[in-house]
Amino acid sequence: MTGDIQKNNLRQMQRHPALRFSLVLSMALLTACAGTSGGPSAVVLTDAGKAVRILETKTETVSCESLGEVIGPPPYLLPSDGVNRMKNRTGAKGGNALLVTNAVIGVAKGVAYRC
Repeated sequence: MTGDIQKNNLRQMQRHPALRFSLVLSMALLTACAGTSGGPSAVVLTDAGKAVRILETKTETVSCESLGEVIGPPPYLLPSDGVNRMKNRTGAKGGNALLVTNAVIGVAKGVAYRC
C-alpha cells in the first residue's frame, strides 16, 4: 500500500513541475537554515562587537584613533549581517566605534576607530 502512495505522489510531481519546484526550493531553504557549518546564517555579534557603536559622521572621529578599514563580506542572510561582521572585526581590533562607508551595494566597508 505504501508503495502505491509513493508511486502516485511521484506521478503527481511529474505532471506538475510547479509542485516539483516547490519541493526542491523548500528542501534547499531548510538545508540552508539548518545551521550546518559553512552554510548561510545570521551574523551573531561577539561581546567585543556588541560594544562597538556606529558613528554617523566623519566629524565624530576627530578625537579617535583610526584602526584601519574593516569589511563585512557576503553572504548576507539578513540586511544587518554586513554591518555586524564589521562591528565584530572592529571589536577584534580593539576598537569601539565604526564609521560605515558602504553598506548598500557589494561588500560592506567601514573604518574602525578607538575613541
